[in-house]
Formats: sequence, C-alpha cells, structure tokens
Amino acid sequence: MGIAALTDAATAELILDKNGVLSFVDAIVGSDEVPFGRPDPDIFVEAFKRIGVNPTMGAVIGSTEYDALSARKINALSIVISRDSAKKSVKFAELLFRDLIEAAAEILSS
Repeated sequence: MGIAALTDAATAELILDKNGVLSFVDAIVGSDEVPFGRPDPDIFVEAFKRIGVNPTMGAVIGSTEYDALSARKINALSIVISRDSAKKSVKFAELLFRDLIEAAAEILSS
C-alpha cells in the first residue's frame, strides 16, 4: 500500500508509526516530494510508481474532491470516504463509503 500524504514524508511516517500501521505501508510520498499538489495527480503517480502498480489497476482512497479528481486524471479507481453525501467530493467518486471500515469490508468481499 502506498500513502500520498498532505504532510512531508517524515511527518507522515511518524504519524503512521505512532498509530501502529507503518508496517502495512510499502511507500510514503510526502507533499514535499512532488512539484504540484492535488488536484494535480503527481503525488499519486509517484505513490503508484513506488509500489510498482499501474494506476489503472489501483485505487485512490480519499475524502476530498481533489483526491477524486486526481484519481480520475490517472484512470485509477476513485473511492471517497464521506459521511456527508452533499459534499462536492461525492459527485466525483466512483465508489462512496461512510468510513474506512465499510470500504474495507466491501473491497475485501469483492
């Protein structure tokens, strides 16, 4: 799994480690490592590159319209996590879930 973080890579690594999930992550790309932020897809392209996955075979999971738009620009599956169906991000989502637990259950059962 790759992480495309809004923070710098070092901070993202600390947060993931503190929350006990760093061992599940294969690559972290920080906002400090790409020239442009979302909705430019650079950060996601780099994350897919580092984990060796073609974006068309992967998914971007996020909570904003910028995440969803970035996914669409690289032909990755756009998954949005949102409890608010009125949010702008919802209209760009290919899949919409209320939380990560619901998303994981659906994805793992497919």
